[in-house]
Amino acid sequence: MENSLVSPTQALNAAIQSQNPFINAGIVKEPDFWRKKFTDVPTLNAHASDAVFQAIDLVRSSQSTQDKVTSIAITAQPGVGKTHLLSRIRHRLEREGSALFVYAGVNNYTDLNLVKYQFQQTLADSLSKTGSQEVMQWQEVAAAMANEGFKTINSNAPTLSPQELIDRFDKVSASWSAKNKSLMDTLTKQVIKTKPNVDPYIVRAILWTLSETQASFAIRWLSGEELAQSHAEALGLPNSSKTTQEREAEALNNVQQILNLVSFYNPVKVVCLCLYLIL
Repeated sequence: MENSLVSPTQALNAAIQSQNPFINAGIVKEPDFWRKKFTDVPTLNAHASDAVFQAIDLVRSSQSTQDKVTSIAITAQPGVGKTHLLSRIRHRLEREGSALFVYAGVNNYTDLNLVKYQFQQTLADSLSKTGSQEVMQWQEVAAAMANEGFKTINSNAPTLSPQELIDRFDKVSASWSAKNKSLMDTLTKQVIKTKPNVDPYIVRAILWTLSETQASFAIRWLSGEELAQSHAEALGLPNSSKTTQEREAEALNNVQQILNLVSFYNPVKVVCLCLYLIL
């Protein structure tokens, strides 16, 4: 009897299972998700990522307000490449500079009574990750705001890159202070002129992310955390002591304010909510 050249189905399934590169992926972990290097397999789940990119193009190009917000649900069994798919989407957006990316994993939400507050923290954390211009996504937005403010003050002011602004920001701020002027007050005033109903404190905090010495404190404030009073005073931000429940009550408005403000400078935002359901 000749030996069959075709392996039994059971043996093939066992081989595939043992060599599945995604079998140990489990819940998406942010350190892996945000890492700089990414080895892609373009054909893997290409139909899903193509659908996402097409939706982003529609949001960007459509003149209809109804098309400016869309959602896509991706469901699959563990170990079939969801993490790979999301990483592909994020890395392409970073490479093209076409959108800001927010990642909200299920592990970020440990208390259903604090979902809005925890999402504010998630938003602040995601925007702290490196974007397409090799600086934090916060700083990309802050740079656009600062350039707008400088142009309003002086129409001949050069447009500086985010890194150039970061390198100069503290020195310029100090030179203004030496003349009894406030760079932050001036920029904030200029930015909010064309943006009705924008919270000036959120504008101020985002601009502070350009400061090498104050950025970390500004981001903590934007995430809803309380600062030491000395740091709050240095940034010119309110810092009243609040309970966690009070922060939850305010979080949704803060998130809306941040997203609306960010939209002035980068209209396309991709918010990825990763939920794992065990049925």
